[in-house]
Amino acid sequence: MQETSPGPMAEKAEWRRWLRKILASVGDSDAQSDSIRRQLGELLAARPSLCIATFSALPDEPSLLELLSSSPNHRWVLPKVVGEELVFHQIEHPDQLKPGAFGIAEPSSDLPIVPAEDIDVFLCPGLGFDRHGIRLGRGKGFYDRALAGAKPDAQRIGIAFREQTVNRLPADPHDIPMNLILSGSNNPHRPEPRDQDP
Repeated sequence: MQETSPGPMAEKAEWRRWLRKILASVGDSDAQSDSIRRQLGELLAARPSLCIATFSALPDEPSLLELLSSSPNHRWVLPKVVGEELVFHQIEHPDQLKPGAFGIAEPSSDLPIVPAEDIDVFLCPGLGFDRHGIRLGRGKGFYDRALAGAKPDAQRIGIAFREQTVNRLPADPHDIPMNLILSGSNNPHRPEPRDQDP
């Protein structure tokens, strides 16, 4: 029996605890990753020559690196943790990754750096996403800072298993909402307007 989700007044720490438990029981992660990659492939095929920031998946995140070879017309970048910031490096093949901060595979430091303001699409991992596009990260603020430096028209796409999508998450003023959420569900989700009060 699945544990009841936190209530409307719950804080981020409580949601993070709950979502970590949920992620530990995701049963069809490979099938969901396939579905997300397929959705992304269709979405990106209509817009060639984009600069796209993707990520190396943790064990409880959808895996996207196959897109590097299946969508070669795009310029792909991956983040590397440097101090308190994410620095994006251009990459052509997963072999250019090596173990980095927090056990996440990162680009080699000698690969070309791409400024955040040059990136057209950010594929953003997270612990959870809500129907308003709010993303709940792991608490370090790396993606919040990176997205704050992005160009205004950059597309922000949340990437999640369907179990990670909930009705409403707590949000702070610095939280930057997603433009689109792709999960293991059949259809991409475009966020709805968010009222100020729960």
